[in-house]
Amino acid sequence: MTAETTIFVVDNHPAVRLGLSMLLAGRTGVRVLGGAATSERALNSISDLQPDLVVLDPVLPGENTGIGLCRQVQRFEEPPYVLVYTAGASHASVAAALASGATSFVHKATAIDELVNAIERTLRGERVWLIDATPQAGVCPDRVLLGSTPLTVRERDVLSLLARRYRTDEIAVELQLSRQTVKNHVSSIFRKLGVSSRSDLYTRLRY
Repeated sequence: MTAETTIFVVDNHPAVRLGLSMLLAGRTGVRVLGGAATSERALNSISDLQPDLVVLDPVLPGENTGIGLCRQVQRFEEPPYVLVYTAGASHASVAAALASGATSFVHKATAIDELVNAIERTLRGERVWLIDATPQAGVCPDRVLLGSTPLTVRERDVLSLLARRYRTDEIAVELQLSRQTVKNHVSSIFRKLGVSSRSDLYTRLRY
């Protein structure tokens, strides 16, 4: 990490935000810019402060989830890396993190030294996936969880909503796409993932 490395922490629990801030601030070359408990407050702060990395728990209060926040920051001109740090590691939650554009995924059961290592590697542009405290670093999660053919950015957007059981019309509204365009994306996703229906997809994701 460079001397200018900056990090912003988003978590609903004050103790977690404080603990992560103290842990990271105690390392040479790291500056913790602050933290937030909701996606709305976090989005404004991230936009203003422009951190290099956002450490994010997707379970947040309010109308927008952490996964939604991750999607929003990916639209920035220079988006930060996002490391999802959460206690949930179902296939659906991992798929949603992947689809939202997260760089890395770390389960909260992961040891502190492994978490710090994951943060350092993420800041170098690596993808680190520690699911149920099992290292998956260096392995593309598209291929681990979702088949052999990587999805496009828009297909990941659609997949993240499919994983949350959005209907076609709801996806069209959320992503401001036509209904037919959504159907085309869904067909492409199904083909790449080797599933034939939403039921098959939910089974694949164990949702």
